[in-house]
Amino acid sequence: MKKNKILKKTVGLLLGFGLVATVYFACSDESFWKIEPEPAFTISYQTPNQEAGPPPCSISFTNTSNTRGLITTYLWAIDGTQITTEKEALYTFDASGMYSVKLTATNRNASNSIEHTVTIPEMKVSEITITPSGSVSIEVGKTTTLSATVTPGNAANRNIIWSSLHTGIATVNSQTGVVTGVNAGTATIRATAADGSGITADKSITVTPAIVLVTGITITPSGNVSVEAGKTATLSATVSPSNATNKNVTWSSLHTGIATVNSQTGLVTGANAGTATIRATAADGSGKTAEKSITVTKPQSAIEPEMIFVQGGTFQMGCTSEQGSDCNVSETPVHSVTLGSFYIGKHVITRVQWQAITGNNPSWFKGDNLPVEQVSWNDIVGTSGNYTTLNGIRYYENGFIYKLNAATGKKYRLPTEAEWEYAARGGSQSRGYKYSGSNTIGNVAWYKDNSGNTTHAVGTKQANELGIYDMSGNVWEWCQDWYDSSYYSNSPPNNPAGPSSGSSRVIRGGSWYSYGARTCCVSNRNARSPGYSFYDIGFRVALSP
Repeated sequence: MKKNKILKKTVGLLLGFGLVATVYFACSDESFWKIEPEPAFTISYQTPNQEAGPPPCSISFTNTSNTRGLITTYLWAIDGTQITTEKEALYTFDASGMYSVKLTATNRNASNSIEHTVTIPEMKVSEITITPSGSVSIEVGKTTTLSATVTPGNAANRNIIWSSLHTGIATVNSQTGVVTGVNAGTATIRATAADGSGITADKSITVTPAIVLVTGITITPSGNVSVEAGKTATLSATVSPSNATNKNVTWSSLHTGIATVNSQTGLVTGANAGTATIRATAADGSGKTAEKSITVTKPQSAIEPEMIFVQGGTFQMGCTSEQGSDCNVSETPVHSVTLGSFYIGKHVITRVQWQAITGNNPSWFKGDNLPVEQVSWNDIVGTSGNYTTLNGIRYYENGFIYKLNAATGKKYRLPTEAEWEYAARGGSQSRGYKYSGSNTIGNVAWYKDNSGNTTHAVGTKQANELGIYDMSGNVWEWCQDWYDSSYYSNSPPNNPAGPSSGSSRVIRGGSWYSYGARTCCVSNRNARSPGYSFYDIGFRVALSP
C-alpha cells in the first residue's frame, strides 16, 4: 500500500515525453520457477546527485525454491494500479513520494504476491538563469522587471526570492522581480531558489541619473539680427530647465538660399539678401525648438545710397511758367534761390536698405528693390537718445539716418525743400520740364493712372537731367523743412532751410497713389505731421560735400 505520499510533482530524468523519475523492474530470466513458498523481487536504485533526481529504479524478482512449474502470468501494480503483465516492467513516477510496488506471479497450480515500498525523493533546483541576459540599465525613479528560469524544469519548488545587495541604488520586489532605480550607481540583484537548495544567481543593474528633458530654448541675441551677405554672425541657445540632462541643440536653416548655419556652433553665414529663419532644436529628442529671423543684407557697397553730385547754382523756385495752371497758392510767389553744391540720392531708400540698417521692414509692399514706405519723418530723423546735428536738424540715435551714418561713417541727412526742387528740376542742367526729367509724366513717373495701385522698383522709369530717378511719382519724399504755405513770401534767397517751427513737415514729388498728374509736378508742395506714415510716403537722402 502507498504510505506517506508526498505532493505530486514530476521529478527526475528525461524519459519518453516527460521529465520524470522512474523505477525499473527487471524480472528474472527464469522461465520456470516455483511459486512456493513465494515469489521474490528487490527494488534498488542509485542516486549520484540528489539535485539531479534519481535514475530509473531497477526492480527484479528471483526464485526462492526449485522450479516446479511454468509461470503463466506476471502482474505488476503500483499503489494498486495494474501497470504491466510483462516479465520486465518500466514505470514512470509523476511525483515524489512513497509508493507500493506489488508483483503477482501465477502458474498452473498457484498464485502468489509480494509487495515492497519505493521512495521517490523531491527534485531540487540546480541552476538559476536570470533574464534579460545582457546588460540592464534604468533611470533613477524608473523600473524594469527581471525574470528567472530554474533547472531542472521539473524541480519540486521552482519559486524564486528576489533581493537587492545594494538597496541604496536599487530595490527589488521579492516576489515579482520588479527593480526600481533609487540613486545612480551599480546594484546587484540576487535570485535565490526557494526550495532551500541554496542555489542563487546575480544580475548587475546600472542605475543612471533621471533624464530631464528640455522644455524651452532661448536664442541670443534677443533683438533683431542682421548679417551682410558673405559675412557671419553667431547665435547661441540656452535651454530650460537649467538641469536638463542634454543641453545640446542642433541648428538648421529653413532658407538655405538666404543664410546657412553650422549645425553645431550656430555660426550663420549670409548668402543672399532676404530673410531667413534659423531653427534651434533640442538634441534630447524632446522636440522643443526655437527660431530666429535673420536679415541678410547686400554687401555694404550695395547698402550705401548711390549719390548724385548736384553743382550749386541759382534757380527760380515755385510755380514757374511750365507748370501752367497746375500750381497751388503755396507754390507762389516764384522766387530766386541760390544753393551751394550737395549730393542727393540717385534713388529713394529701398526696403532692403532700410531693413539692413534698422533690422525691421515697415513697408506694405514687398520686394527688396521697392521704395521703403510707411515710414514717418520721426522714424527717419529719430526722437530720442544721442544725436548729431546736421544742417540745423538733430538726428537721434533711434532714427534711420543716425544708424546709417554710424554704419557708413558718412553724414547723410534729409534734403531741404529747396535742394529737393533744384535737383528735381535738373539743377544746372535743367531743361525746364514740368515733371522731373520730362514734360510727359508717363516717361518719368509711376502715378495713379499707370501704377496698378502699387509701388514699383526704383529706377524703372526714365531719369532726369542729372541721372536722378523717381523724383516724380512712385512715393512722396520727406524733406527736412517745416511746412508753411506762405513761406515763399519771406524765404531767404541763399540756402533756405524752411521755417523755424511748425506742425507739419514737407513732402514732395507725388506718388503711385496720387490722383492726377498735378501732384507729380516739380513745384508741387504738400505736408504731413512728423509722426504720420502711409504706404505712399518714403524719402531719399542728401549729403553735404
